[in-house]
Amino acid sequence: MEHQFRPAQSPTRCTPPSRNFMQDIIFERFKTQLDNLGLSIDEIDDDGFMHIECGENTLKISLDNVRKSYEQDGTFDHLDNLVNSIKTYLTNTPIPGWEISKEKVFLSLYPSDFDYEDFINEKVTEDFHKYYVYYEDEQYFWLNYRQLDEWNIDEQEFKNQVDKNMASLLEKSRVEIVETKSKARLAYFETEIDGLKAALLFSKNLKKKVSPLLGFPIYCVLPVRDFCYMFGEKDKDELVNSLGATVLEEYKNSGYEITTEIIKISENGIETIGKYK
Repeated sequence: MEHQFRPAQSPTRCTPPSRNFMQDIIFERFKTQLDNLGLSIDEIDDDGFMHIECGENTLKISLDNVRKSYEQDGTFDHLDNLVNSIKTYLTNTPIPGWEISKEKVFLSLYPSDFDYEDFINEKVTEDFHKYYVYYEDEQYFWLNYRQLDEWNIDEQEFKNQVDKNMASLLEKSRVEIVETKSKARLAYFETEIDGLKAALLFSKNLKKKVSPLLGFPIYCVLPVRDFCYMFGEKDKDELVNSLGATVLEEYKNSGYEITTEIIKISENGIETIGKYK
């Protein structure tokens, strides 16, 4: 049986391996840490996924997002989280029962050009989907429909709980405001789970949280999962014209890219009004 392993931080998309794939520092460090776990790389396929035999299963792992994080941050944090998630998988530690887990389920965002298989997901725009995670000890575990069966709950009960948790997280978060020289107001979140900053835009209580500061509807950019900006109608023209370089830089350099779209959130839902290229 083949198990397509999803790293704790997020799965990776099928992108070609770099030319120096076999020699780069991330690969060598990862290979050493695999050796310490008693594992080895059995194959690297044409999409850059490493196949690692693990008992009856085969883990399929890409390091592309790890490399991006290293190039941006200069740390091995992303790689170490990946290795820790493999350790968790090896010990076969199950996600706890629903009564214990239900306070730790959230939604997150990921690009659309990915095979979501059995993972619970919903399309938001052409560029990205919502998906769902169990979050504990700074690790994210993607949730599939089999997990709902194990919890003995239906999809609606699960999503209602996610909505409740996201609303609670947003309520505890701060909305910080930066003013440009022309007094345009740009807002962003400060929250206890950095990797869910962009996902907070889809909390049910978003309007209540941000409208006293920005009005409603709002516009936003969310190039990566731990970075988003929001602004109101009166500042839209100025900020749409000035944020392009920042959005493209964040999107290009992060290991957790989402979209370069400009999104409008209103009473009518989500609308894409443009895209930086």
